[in-house]
Amino acid sequence: MIGGRGATSKPIHGIKVATDVAKDKVFAVINFLLKQYRALAQPHERLCKTIERLGIDAFTPPLELFVSEKAQQDEFAAFLLG
Repeated sequence: MIGGRGATSKPIHGIKVATDVAKDKVFAVINFLLKQYRALAQPHERLCKTIERLGIDAFTPPLELFVSEKAQQDEFAAFLLG
């Protein structure tokens, strides 16, 4: 969940950008989100405002960040054997 804002008279709910992230990929997903925020935000702009301005698609991590290397290896092995 990213982009929420609570301590205000107009709170904003966070938006889910990732589910079922492999344990070894959590930092890669967070790193992606932070890089996007640094690259796309205007000076002193809160994340919720950047998302409001650009849309959530700019912060949706690519699918390869969700799959662990073990799962990728298992999938490749199944392909070779299949």
